Amino acid sequence: MENKRVKRSKPTKDQVKRCVKEYSLVLLGCLLVALADALFITPCNIVCGGVASIGIIINHYLEPIWGFDTNSTISAIVQVILLLVGWIVLGKNFGLKTVFAGLAFAGLYAAFMALNIGPKIGLAEVYEAAKSSDFSMTGTTILMGLAGGAVSGIGVAVSYIGGGSTAGLDILSRIMAKYTVIKEDLSSFIFDGILVIIGIVVFRQIIPGLIGILTAFVTAVAIQYVYIYLSSYIIVDIISDKYEEIQKYVHEQMGQSRSGHGTTLIDSVGGYSGQPKKLLRVVIYHHEEVEIRELIARVDPTAFVVFSQARGINGEGFDPLVTRKRLNRVTKKPKTKVTENEEQNKE
Repeated sequence: MENKRVKRSKPTKDQVKRCVKEYSLVLLGCLLVALADALFITPCNIVCGGVASIGIIINHYLEPIWGFDTNSTISAIVQVILLLVGWIVLGKNFGLKTVFAGLAFAGLYAAFMALNIGPKIGLAEVYEAAKSSDFSMTGTTILMGLAGGAVSGIGVAVSYIGGGSTAGLDILSRIMAKYTVIKEDLSSFIFDGILVIIGIVVFRQIIPGLIGILTAFVTAVAIQYVYIYLSSYIIVDIISDKYEEIQKYVHEQMGQSRSGHGTTLIDSVGGYSGQPKKLLRVVIYHHEEVEIRELIARVDPTAFVVFSQARGINGEGFDPLVTRKRLNRVTKKPKTKVTENEEQNKE
């Protein structure tokens, strides 16, 4: 029998554009996180979680011995080790974007640390005061932590929107989620908490630890605000004579994984014209609004379109519909008394 080679279809122009867009978002997110760490967090020895915090802790012991800052080097080594472990343990589920994000963050972080931007813009005194535990500068250090947490949170959210992450300890969280019942958000909180505690022990100062907790909190708030806002849902009702063309694009080209969104066709009648119409209903993410507006404007500029904000969407392609499990009445309730007839039957 002849071996027939399966011809792989070449990616379309739109698919290439989307791929470039998603990787650009991941790269932008890594750039923001690396900048936040290199400019605000690391120079002030703020341990708030993540690979950079591991570098801060290890550098505390190595810098006096080696005579130079090893933070970026240690962070890069830890990042590569985590990528290798993730690749081995998670296998096919370990996405290419995670590898890209991990290497991008390590490279950008090392570049920003080498450029030494902070002292060039007048932050040298702030760095020295933070490292020497000068409590007169605590307010300034808090501001550095807040700024770093906000920028870092925005960066992580942007990476999520691009379909990736910033790698690092997220890899350990994914591994833990695979083999335990602990979800990624909880394990990430645990890892960050452990690092903050280690930082307090290593630097023997409670104030920097509290600033680290505050920074981590601001990061989480920024992630939630940016990501949830841009990932919220919109219901789009479209009345157009060219609904089939719009529907085909939505089915094949939209969605988080670009595998398409579902649609609903509703028979309707024009109240003024009395003519039968097809109403096409689509549920999309907030950040896809511009895309579908451009699509409709290109296909049918005369279409009638209504955009409505949705509180939440559950179902295939979106968040799963989860119900609270009922307690097993047989096993959870105390054992009931048997009746006289049952007692006699037992005898």
